[in-house]
Amino acid sequence: MLTYLKSAGPGLQERLNETTAGFATRVNGLLREHDVPFTLPHFGSQLFLRHTDDDELGSLLFHYLRLKGVHILEGFPSYLTVSHSPEDLDRVVRAFGESIEEMLEAGFFRRQAKPQAAAPRPGEPPVPGARLGRDPD
Repeated sequence: MLTYLKSAGPGLQERLNETTAGFATRVNGLLREHDVPFTLPHFGSQLFLRHTDDDELGSLLFHYLRLKGVHILEGFPSYLTVSHSPEDLDRVVRAFGESIEEMLEAGFFRRQAKPQAAAPRPGEPPVPGARLGRDPD
């Protein structure tokens, strides 16, 4: 293994980190799109699927994913490796999407109407009290 890592050089880790970031972006996009109480933060090739509220039924996501062949152990980190192909990652993203949809359909997650935020006017802060720039004044 050490010989392989040495011959592959630092590009191996850089590509793996980029792959992980892309994967996490795709999954987080699904989570936000469906407004479900999870997030998938990552660092390097490490991922940690976090439940962001205290609704016990949300934990069923881990079981739904397992039924689709994706084993993520609740409360523990997961890792991507160079052995995960783009097709593998597509399958996992698809499993997330299908699981979320099935859980929404079964009523385990609530479908929430997303309020439309008004666009800020030019020259006005996007929220009251917001300031731009590095100067505290």
